[in-house]
Amino acid sequence: MKMPVSVQTPVEGTGPKAAGEPLGGRPVPPFSVVVPVCNEARILRRSATQLLETLRGLGTEFDVVVCENGSTDETLVIAEGLQRANPEVRVERLPRPNYGLALRHAISACRHDIVVLVNIDFWSADFLREALERLERCDMVIGSKTMRGAQDERPMARRVITRGFNWALRLAFGFRGT
Repeated sequence: MKMPVSVQTPVEGTGPKAAGEPLGGRPVPPFSVVVPVCNEARILRRSATQLLETLRGLGTEFDVVVCENGSTDETLVIAEGLQRANPEVRVERLPRPNYGLALRHAISACRHDIVVLVNIDFWSADFLREALERLERCDMVIGSKTMRGAQDERPMARRVITRGFNWALRLAFGFRGT
C-alpha cells in the first residue's frame, strides 16, 4: 500500500522553470486541476493564464475545473471567458460561497483519476511537478503553507488567520495536520 506524503508548498503562483520538462524523464499521466474561486476577479485572468502555461508545459492531457461559488464581482464573467478561450477549462457554478462544497462539486466534475487542488492565489509550478511525480508511489500528496521549511510569502494577516484556524482545529478536534 502506498503511503501519503506531505510536500512543502513553495512560492506563490510562479511559472515553470523549464516548460515541457517531463517528470524525471517519464511521461506525465493525465490529470485534472480543481480551482475553487470566489471574488477573485482581480487576479483570476493573470493567475489562471500562468497556471495553464505551466500545465501545458508538462506535455500531457489535463483539464481544469474552475468552480465559481457565490462571487459578487466579475469572477464568473472572467472564468467563462477563460473557458471560451481555453478548451482545457470548464466552469462550474454554485450559487453561494462554500469552499468545501466547491471542492466536492469540482472534484466530481473532473475527467481524470489524478486530481490536483489549487487556490488561484497560491500555487506553485514546482509543487505541481513534485506532486505528480510522487503520486506514482503515493496515494496522496499534501502541500502545506505551514510545514517546517515552507516559504509562505502571503500577507501577514493571511498567515495569522491560517495559523489561528489550525490552532483552533487542534484544540477543538485534536487535528494534527497543517
